[in-house]
Amino acid sequence: MNGMGKKPRWEILVGDDNVLDFLASKNEPADEHPLQRRVEQIIEEVLTDDERELFFMRFGERLPHRTIARKLGYKSHQTFQLKIQAIMDKIKKTLKEDK
Repeated sequence: MNGMGKKPRWEILVGDDNVLDFLASKNEPADEHPLQRRVEQIIEEVLTDDERELFFMRFGERLPHRTIARKLGYKSHQTFQLKIQAIMDKIKKTLKEDK
């Protein structure tokens, strides 16, 4: 930082948000993994509402285990870890049954 408490000029993003979003989207992978649609389908069809909420908090919002446990009122993050492992096992089992 310079002496005035402002960010250095190179740290300031300048430009139209729409243009910046467009440019950022160009760096995202265009191809999705072959299993992505199937996993999304499993999440919607097989998981309960509570399981979906946990799944999206962990993998959609990318919240840490302890943060999720605290938000949901669990006394220990280990409770969440057990639940997310059960959810992952459920998804894996359904994928194996597809074969």
